[in-house]
This record gives sequence, C-alpha cells and structure tokens, in this order.
Amino acid sequence: NQQWSALVQVRQKVRHKRTILFLEQLLLKHGAHRNATGIQTVPGSSIGGGLDFFFRERNHARTFISFVESVAPTKTTKARQLATHDSHSNEYSFKYTFLCEITPVCRDDLLVLPSKTANTLGSMGNLAVATQVSNVVHVIDPISLKRDEIDRAKFWKRPFRSICTREYLVE
Repeated sequence: NQQWSALVQVRQKVRHKRTILFLEQLLLKHGAHRNATGIQTVPGSSIGGGLDFFFRERNHARTFISFVESVAPTKTTKARQLATHDSHSNEYSFKYTFLCEITPVCRDDLLVLPSKTANTLGSMGNLAVATQVSNVVHVIDPISLKRDEIDRAKFWKRPFRSICTREYLVE
C-alpha cells in the first residue's frame, strides 16, 4: 500500500529563496501541482533547501518536471529504487526520485563567467550582471553593454556561481 511512486526534489543552492518563492507562485497560477499527493518544504540555506513533491504516478512527475524546466534553467537527475518484487508473477514496483537543481543564479547577481563561456557568448567580458532569469539566464556586460543568453546546456556544461547578490550591490 504505497502512498507515492515518484518524488521530485526541487533545490537551489543559494542563501535566499527568491527563485523558489517565484516558482511556488507560478505553480499555483498554472496548477502544475494538482497531481501531487503531498508537498513538503526542506529547510537549508547554503545546502540546497527547497521543495519535495510526491506523486502517485511517474507520468505526473515527468509532467511536473517539464513545467519546472520551462520556467527555470534546471539540471534533472533520476534515480530508482526497487519497492516491491513478486517473484511468482515476476512483477516489479519501483520508487522514482528526480532531483531538479535550479541554477544558483538570480536576477541582479554579479557573475564571473568562465573564459570559455564568455567566448561562446560573442567575446563577452568575464564580468557580467544577470538581468533576468527565466528558462535561460539573461546577462549583460556592464562595460560594453553587450547582452546575451545562457541556456541550461551552456550553464551546466561549465557551471558558475554569483560572486555578489543584489543585497550588496549599489546602483
């Protein structure tokens, strides 16, 4: 008698939870959580706190993951564990766990891009400011005012962190 068969863990390793709170608002607005049997908050500041969503079916979890990937640049990993096994009828039951890690970059963060990433953005400087984070990270070079986008494939190929958040920046 299983309560859930798929778990989606949404995490972001930052000190503030602006992106997680924004994601919660989008989930409520679009009803993407309607198939979840349970939702649990996970505390943690720098260790990657976030939300856990429990689903009865793996398809509902996949639909939820595609929604999260459409609103935030994420990296998703999957694991499965054998829950039950009936050797007489050769039936297996698995519990699936999906980890959706949201990029640790938020709007108005000061970034130092890796050299290869900066070169792929059209010889942009290594210092950049994140102007918007949607399904891609929009960055601007504060010296040349050159703008570009970093999609999730580029980001997770050479991940980077923000060196300064907007709490410490002055206009």
